[in-house]
Amino acid sequence: MTETPPPPNDSSPKSSDQPAHPPREPRQRRLSRYQKSQMRRQAQARGDQRFYAGIFAIAGFTALLAILLGAIAINGAPIGGAGMTDWVEPWLGPFSKMELVGLGFVALIALAVYLRMRKRG
Repeated sequence: MTETPPPPNDSSPKSSDQPAHPPREPRQRRLSRYQKSQMRRQAQARGDQRFYAGIFAIAGFTALLAILLGAIAINGAPIGGAGMTDWVEPWLGPFSKMELVGLGFVALIALAVYLRMRKRG
């Protein structure tokens, strides 16, 4: 007698029925999620550090500029400082060019912080 082939609904495991990787325990998956969330938090903290370092560099530069201009205003302009009179005379209404540049720097910093906070939330 000849042997008959196994029926098509054979219950023997096939290579396509088994997953490529055995499933991990829930604890290992939880640990992996925790590590991923920690890595995301660290990346966000590094991004925040760079952002705030840039903002404080701009703020420090403008503060030094304001101190310099204040010292010049208190002690008087040095000889040959006549070119600065155009920056301190009223230009747009009661505001001088120097005041508007300062307000522009403050607005730039406020906009950068606002956009950063909006991106985060």
